[in-house]
Amino acid sequence: MIPANSNGGLNVPKSIKTFVFCFSLIFVATIAAAQNLVINGTFDTTTSSWNFTTPGTFTHSSSLDADGNAPLSGSGQLANSSTAASGTSFAAQCITAGIIGSTNYDFGAQIRFDTNNTQTGSGRANVVVSFFDGPNCSGNNVGGSTTPNFLSSNTNIWTQNEVLAFTSPPGSLTAQLSLWTVKTEATGTMTVNFDNVVFGPAGILPVELTSFDVE
Repeated sequence: MIPANSNGGLNVPKSIKTFVFCFSLIFVATIAAAQNLVINGTFDTTTSSWNFTTPGTFTHSSSLDADGNAPLSGSGQLANSSTAASGTSFAAQCITAGIIGSTNYDFGAQIRFDTNNTQTGSGRANVVVSFFDGPNCSGNNVGGSTTPNFLSSNTNIWTQNEVLAFTSPPGSLTAQLSLWTVKTEATGTMTVNFDNVVFGPAGILPVELTSFDVE
């Protein structure tokens, strides 16, 4: 039995407080992970599960990680080398489970333009979602949304780029999530890193952990 204190409350032992605190962190983190419909959004070791067919490259970077865990973890590094002015280059993933029409979703990623990457082009990066009324991102594109422009002039800091509570169009069955870049010039290469990519039911962003005082 836990004894009462002078105020009539319970003197909860430190060990129990610590256990509750740790359990709460694990519980919240587990729920957040379960809600994220993106596969390999953290790019710990590879860029697997992402498709890339546009000008340039999309590779795993072990030197930049949004959580500061490099080289144990990393990020997805996209180099846009389009030869057209305002040329696009993007990596995409089709989300085939958990998509329901007229439902609110959060999506986004952490983005970084780093001066250690050789930059011979300028432009912007976004996260783009497009909803489809057919399986495997087929059929009609019934609508979508785009995060705010993140300009290449913003350097050397990971920045959260997101859209909260976007309502999917009626009839949505699957969704394509794209790590999108636009390079201004017709020459050169613009390189940007993405990490911690998230798409899930509204409320998944931002993830906030509940804290407790441990004495």
